[in-house]
Amino acid sequence: MGGLFYKKGAASPAAAVSREVLGSGGAALAWPAGRCGKRAVHHEIRRWQGLAPPLRLRVAATFWRRAGGLFLARNMGPHEGLWIRPCRAVHTFGMRRAIDVVFMDGQGRILKVVHALAPYRAAWCWKAHSAVELPAFYCRSHGRYDTALRRAMRACR
Repeated sequence: MGGLFYKKGAASPAAAVSREVLGSGGAALAWPAGRCGKRAVHHEIRRWQGLAPPLRLRVAATFWRRAGGLFLARNMGPHEGLWIRPCRAVHTFGMRRAIDVVFMDGQGRILKVVHALAPYRAAWCWKAHSAVELPAFYCRSHGRYDTALRRAMRACR
């Protein structure tokens, strides 16, 4: 492992990597490993400071917009969603793609998350006040989707 990260003139492989990684906005962790006393270096690059990319929500508050849902909004981007209020159940009948659905109560607390709801399926949460429909796998690929969702909801009010 020494030749992979080690730079000539550096005090140790960990010092060389930590200068490179920390200078680019990431964090480096080093710990002793193995019989030879060499150091293994693990680094983590922080993208978006731990937050999901900015999310934009469209609001569906009228009957016709709620009835159409994402079926009528075909040109949604990868970081766009539809906030349906009031809503306790959603369906994907007639849709060609899967979606993520986040059900929330009246205070905006997340009650239930349905990952990759396939076409021609339904999901519900009877305690929910509203639901947000997002592109499939959005919640799993963005670890802090709940923070992005709250920020987007604040911008819509």
